[in-house]
Amino acid sequence: YNAAINACGRGGKWSVALSLLDELNSGGPLRPNEYTFTTTIAALHSAPPAVGASTALRMLEQMHGLGLQPSTAAHNAAIRVLGAAGQSPRALDLLTEMKQRRQPPPDTITYNAAISALSESGDWALALRLLDEAEASPDAPPDVVTYTSCMAVLRSGGQWERALQMMSRMRAAG
Repeated sequence: YNAAINACGRGGKWSVALSLLDELNSGGPLRPNEYTFTTTIAALHSAPPAVGASTALRMLEQMHGLGLQPSTAAHNAAIRVLGAAGQSPRALDLLTEMKQRRQPPPDTITYNAAISALSESGDWALALRLLDEAEASPDAPPDVVTYTSCMAVLRSGGQWERALQMMSRMRAAG
């Protein structure tokens, strides 16, 4: 099931991935695990935005109901889906929850997804604050994706000069 759900997600067949998860939840001998939910949430990236966002959040809740602890990867997938749906406030809420609970801890990919979620809104000031947090975190050091995502938000926010400064900041970070 996990391999099939993953293949469906990579093929843009989010509804088939959901159907396979429903089969596993139907009470048979097999049960979904954390990876099953994570790959299904990731598959929702190709779903219509409203469907993907609401379903991803519902799946995180369902995991808790089944006694499964959503991993950092599950949260990262949900943040990406929410960002793609234009729901950056909710995506940032998930990051905030992760930071407050520290379980699961946010990582570099979490920050990358959260910063990318800000591209639509162009909230460059918040993107820069998230980059500052990532730079200060030993568990989430920024990578090239972090900096380029931040530059994309700066671009969408009309901050071309700051985007150029980001190039220097990225070089200085190595």
